[in-house]
Amino acid sequence: RQDRRAVPVGVALSGGLDSRCFAGVAARQTKKLPVFTFGVPTSMERRLAHQVAQALEADEYTVDPKDLSDWNWMTHFDSFCRSMDGTISVLHGHEGLLLNSMSSACGVVLDGLTGGVFFGDHLLPKTLNQPISENPGHTFLKKFNAAFSPEELLKLLPDGACKNSVGNLADGFQQRITKTKTNNLSNLCDYVDWRERQRRFILNGNQLLRTAVEVRVPFYDNDLLDFALTLPESVRINITLFREAVVDLIPNLAHIKRTPYEDEILYTPPAQPSLWRMLRCPELLLRKRKKHWRPLQALIRAYALPFLGRAPALDYRAILLQDRELRAYLENAYPPGNPWFSATAIPDLFSRISQSPGKAGVSAMYRLFTLLTLALYRKQIGWD
Repeated sequence: RQDRRAVPVGVALSGGLDSRCFAGVAARQTKKLPVFTFGVPTSMERRLAHQVAQALEADEYTVDPKDLSDWNWMTHFDSFCRSMDGTISVLHGHEGLLLNSMSSACGVVLDGLTGGVFFGDHLLPKTLNQPISENPGHTFLKKFNAAFSPEELLKLLPDGACKNSVGNLADGFQQRITKTKTNNLSNLCDYVDWRERQRRFILNGNQLLRTAVEVRVPFYDNDLLDFALTLPESVRINITLFREAVVDLIPNLAHIKRTPYEDEILYTPPAQPSLWRMLRCPELLLRKRKKHWRPLQALIRAYALPFLGRAPALDYRAILLQDRELRAYLENAYPPGNPWFSATAIPDLFSRISQSPGKAGVSAMYRLFTLLTLALYRKQIGWD
């Protein structure tokens, strides 16, 4: 993976997952980082983004969604991008919202949905600190222009990509073009509805152009993103789930406390300790650890997340032990020595663990996230 520590970065944060993911990495390298935030002033996301800016000792610029029809605030961001060393600038794509409007000043696009970073296929290591001949945003849009027929888009599909991405992509692109032309974003409901459409647009665009676009994620890698993209769209994004894992794994932001809203949605009955409590109290997990899993636990602690400066305290196997049916399925599905699961097995796995509504359904999502994370760890420690 390329070392970008020498490249100055400015980032626009909407709050929530993307703020913590990117800021947690950037805070280890950069101070006085300009931050641009979206959100209603009273929203939890806006307050969180403000806390992140404070943690980074950053200059902060804000904009309210109801003022999106007035693009004057972008002048500040544009000036910052053009004055940066190395001619590499960063823009928070916000599920595609600003990709078209700000592409002239953007060298790199942060995907607020996954915490990833999109680079154009021309942005190679040898050109990382040199002027960019063509903007990655322009390259991205060229490959998704409305003139593409489904047959032409299918030619871009790498092996194993979902064929229904073509239809979703065409719909998302057309919605974005329509909204951009009418500039009808003053209504907050329209704005939120548009953001939801752009989630599909970016997700499917990512999948279609995996051969031409590199995805960088602060604490996941491409394989884990591949797994996530195989999930049903209705459950593909669970910001609460990711936020809970991120907040305790990024030591730079450990002093940012959870809001009352987060406490409410992360609460689970005392009889079933939450993932948050397990992170805080690893001794709860030691009671259920089996002997033959101790070597795996030691390897995870030693090698899993060295770039975060701290070994994880969570015994993922202990969570799996809470569900005997799930454990039996996993143990019988794959022989010893093979990967725990593949992309084709995830839909079946998800259907098995997501039958119960309410709190039980939330616990199933935690278990699914655990499996994905463990698969990534297995690859990092060289088991696959």
